[in-house]
Amino acid sequence: MNARPGRTRLALALAAAALLLPSCVSFGWTRTHTDTAIAEADLERLPDDAHLSDCLALLGAPLRVWELPDDDFAIAYGWFREQNLGGRVSVPITDFYGASFRYDDVGNRAHGLVLFFDEDERLRHWRFGFLRDLLTGALQEAPVSGTLQEAAQF
Repeated sequence: MNARPGRTRLALALAAAALLLPSCVSFGWTRTHTDTAIAEADLERLPDDAHLSDCLALLGAPLRVWELPDDDFAIAYGWFREQNLGGRVSVPITDFYGASFRYDDVGNRAHGLVLFFDEDERLRHWRFGFLRDLLTGALQEAPVSGTLQEAAQF
């Protein structure tokens, strides 16, 4: 009775070997870093009446610039960090045909920051979030009054 489980295991091992012998087995580790992350501590070094030139000197060139109503405008920064560990097994269906497809949109997982400026190029407030959200509608300005530190709560 104990010989039967051994035969089952052997049959499964032979079946797995038969599938894997003509197959491709691969393992991969990827690490992706895009641009430099910006921390709130960096923004807190700016004065309350920070000018666009102060922000650019501290943060560098933005990824994107928007014109807003009333001659206001916004600039966006984005960054991405990811590590992946994975494996893949590919088993051919026929001798002549195979298919593969891969799509990746880093922008969907990238973090971002948008700085809002008035017509005098003075920083009014900022907003952190996923870059995809900031680029697709999160740029609706919230009414802000008070200091720059109070505005950072949005």
